[in-house]
Amino acid sequence: KARTATGLTAGVLKSQRRLDLLMSPYLTKPQKLAPGLQNMLRLAAYELIVCQRPLHIVNEYVQLAKKLSHPRAAGLINAVLRKVCQLQVSGVWQLPLELDTAASPADLSEQLGLHFSHPTWMVSRWLQQLGTAETLALLECNNRLPGFGVWVAPSYPGGPSGLLQDLRLHLPEEEDAFRASDYLPAHFIHASRGVQEIISLPQFRQGQLQVMSESAGLVVTLLDPQPGECLLDACAAPGSKSLFAASLMQAQGQIVALDSKSARLRLLESAAQKRGMSSMLRTCACELQNFKQQHPELIPAGGFDRVLVDAPCSGTGTLGKRADLRWQRLPGELPELCTLQEVLLHAAASLVRVGGFVVYSTCSIEEDENSARIAAFLACHENFELTSAVGASLPQSVTSSEGFLKVFQHKQNIEGAFAAKLKRLG
Repeated sequence: KARTATGLTAGVLKSQRRLDLLMSPYLTKPQKLAPGLQNMLRLAAYELIVCQRPLHIVNEYVQLAKKLSHPRAAGLINAVLRKVCQLQVSGVWQLPLELDTAASPADLSEQLGLHFSHPTWMVSRWLQQLGTAETLALLECNNRLPGFGVWVAPSYPGGPSGLLQDLRLHLPEEEDAFRASDYLPAHFIHASRGVQEIISLPQFRQGQLQVMSESAGLVVTLLDPQPGECLLDACAAPGSKSLFAASLMQAQGQIVALDSKSARLRLLESAAQKRGMSSMLRTCACELQNFKQQHPELIPAGGFDRVLVDAPCSGTGTLGKRADLRWQRLPGELPELCTLQEVLLHAAASLVRVGGFVVYSTCSIEEDENSARIAAFLACHENFELTSAVGASLPQSVTSSEGFLKVFQHKQNIEGAFAAKLKRLG
């Protein structure tokens, strides 16, 4: 039941703009609906139009409205949903999109935003950046059920292959849900569903398995931490990158993990203890821009060998997984995020040793937050150069001609991400 509720909630959130559009002719003043009533209508419409549930569920929602709201609200629910039943019969949700090829960019953005239930401003940006065909593919991808990655610790017998064999043995009905990762087969598997089954395994509780984006794994692979090095994970929570890095370092060396909230660092500490990595991990509740001044005792002489800056960002590479994020983001936030990203990169530059590396990463697909930030950084830091991601133990399909790690969810079928590796020359 919990999984059903989660799936319905995600589906309604992803579809709410189009659902509101379809119901608007049946509501006199939709903008004045109480939030609870509006969400009840959205949920019912989603079940009827998208999930094609039997029409008798209308009565279930009417009875629910009587219990939770004013009796007059039940009458409104009944009247609107009777109209929505007609939409189910007409198959309106399944009708293909007919693009107006003569539409202006603004009108096309609005049309696509309504049909695929995305903010118009987001769609407009992607049309400019990616073109119409790729934007269509991206919008469809964001509305599909996302898969997820599972990092398999070296202590798991047989590694990823061993896990796949165990899953086929214990979950034969879900066999088609699990496969080797296309990008990091030595460390990850990819699952199209079944996250609850993974979490319920004793190996998960023992720390041998970690639900983790393959894109995050690619970022750590680009970082390429080596045994015996000193690593700074500057925006560490929830900590999966630190743990994967520690594994690649064979638990030899030191990782200093920063986060502004100590509660999130305690989760990382617990996970590290479970994996026998506590001795190499130091956590510090501090923001990167204040770290050098407040905690000089944690900085090795000469600086860190490698610094990972997984910067706060718009998260537009994760819209498939984070169903509500598209409605939380505002266009005015991007300049603020870009300013913060520049501050973090500048702080990281002062903490890495000569010959060491800074890896800057985001889970965004916006150029403003990605390649534009690297260009701005290099323009005012002549003692750094870009180290190409091409050939850096990464599949060619996730590297760009400019030398960046670039992942798009509609192309690679994993979360969108960006990373650049910068070497300090002097």
